Amino acid sequence: MCCGLRNLSGKLVAFASYKQLPVDYKLNYLINNLDLNKTPYYLGGAVVDEDYRGNGFQLILLNFRLKQLKLTCPSGFNAWITAHPENIVSIRNIEKAGFKKITDKPIPMYGSVRDVFFI
Repeated sequence: MCCGLRNLSGKLVAFASYKQLPVDYKLNYLINNLDLNKTPYYLGGAVVDEDYRGNGFQLILLNFRLKQLKLTCPSGFNAWITAHPENIVSIRNIEKAGFKKITDKPIPMYGSVRDVFFI
């Protein structure tokens, strides 16, 4: 599933996605006592047009996706998101949304290294 923001002329200026994962997805090796009765979701990164950065759109899209998951999964969900360890703005927004970093050091992922956050 995806969501986006458009400017007044209709141009897409920010976009983000999330997807449901299999219940036995690899989160259980990263998180102790993971509740396997909750549906796991991966929140993909948000892409914001360079001309529109600094307006809080990444955090808006992050909070929107979490609200959608709360409506979709009233009994609860597990959600995780990743960020490059040098992407301080994204990490700050991820933490503002309530995610906690669960990796002691960045792990190889997507051809790079990523910090993993969980809520």
